[in-house]
Amino acid sequence: MLFKMAFRNVLRNTRRSILTAIGIIIAVMLIIFAQGFFTGMIDNMIENTARIKSGHIRIVSPEYLRREKLFPLEEAVYITPELEDMVENTTEVQAFTYRIPFGVLLSKDENSKPAFGNAIDVDREKGFLDLSDEKYLIEGSYLEPSDEAILIGKGLAEELEFKVGDSLVIITSTAYGSPSGMNLTVKGIVQLGQANIDDNAFYIPLAAAQQLLDLDGRAAEVLVLLDSRDDAEKVASTWQSQAGDEMGLAFVPWQQDTILGMLKVVFQVYWVIYFIILLIASATIINTMLMAVFERIKEIGILKAMGMRGNRILWLLTAEASMIGLFGAAIGAVLGVILVLVVPEINFSSISGQDLGSIYFNPIIKLNLTAGAAIGCFLFGWFVATLTALYPARQGTKVRPAEALRKI
Repeated sequence: MLFKMAFRNVLRNTRRSILTAIGIIIAVMLIIFAQGFFTGMIDNMIENTARIKSGHIRIVSPEYLRREKLFPLEEAVYITPELEDMVENTTEVQAFTYRIPFGVLLSKDENSKPAFGNAIDVDREKGFLDLSDEKYLIEGSYLEPSDEAILIGKGLAEELEFKVGDSLVIITSTAYGSPSGMNLTVKGIVQLGQANIDDNAFYIPLAAAQQLLDLDGRAAEVLVLLDSRDDAEKVASTWQSQAGDEMGLAFVPWQQDTILGMLKVVFQVYWVIYFIILLIASATIINTMLMAVFERIKEIGILKAMGMRGNRILWLLTAEASMIGLFGAAIGAVLGVILVLVVPEINFSSISGQDLGSIYFNPIIKLNLTAGAAIGCFLFGWFVATLTALYPARQGTKVRPAEALRKI
């Protein structure tokens, strides 16, 4: 009976109901679009940073992990059949690779500059960051495992005036502190769209780096990509318990990376933004509901005079707001999903090439909206719409029958 009355009252004043619903529709639509955008942006940052820097799981020695800012290459990991078998036989693993990051002085004729080197397993690296892809390799050709050659960042090549086919010298120290150098040929020029890489980094084959750094059969780190990054903590924990002590290794999931872990926390903060959007929309609900209460003082007075208790009037007015909220949230959710489908990606090419520190960002952000997120936004909007109606509904219960009936 109460809900029938509430439904009749909603339909009786369509103008007021539509005005209230519009605020909810816009708020829920914006929240769903924002949810898809922020989820896509965080996914973008995590996946690009995982492929360029950290993997979903990073395998290193504990001492290397503790002192990694100093590049303690003497603590490099031995590439053993047991380690490879363990990783390859884990069903969740999509790809893995070996890397050695190191610092050098690059020289050509009278030009020289400190630079950041990255030794890569040329074949395995294609499953991570495929530098042979034409979107990265803008000149020259990709490396072969046995090459004594280099892929150099576009900005670094321009600064030192390197061209494909040029010969250069890299000067560094071995893992044990002895001076070392090597002549290499520039085989290609790459551009990742990340300023701190393109202006400072280069890549050489793992075998050449092992010779240069006196690290035969070793790599500084093993990086692993999983089919689903959500499995990282479970897989890392399993490997740690099975082989961590025996192999003397640390298995670090991406969630424990300082930067990537922070991104996961930041995503939770966006719910505060969603709540603020709904709060603004709630002002419309409160205003229209207060207006409805004042317009219906006579009606409320008659209901109270006929014996309807204040709590039933409270629930009647709240039910009306809830019905409007349900309608508005449903329409807003549908429109929000349609908007995400119509605008599936956003291009931030204007920031491409800018230095974002340790965050690696693809300027093409693909919106990511799951069915669960859309339903959650719909329910969130409905709940807030109902909740914010309690105050004006409560005001309605304070109407005195005698005062209301005098206005008839």
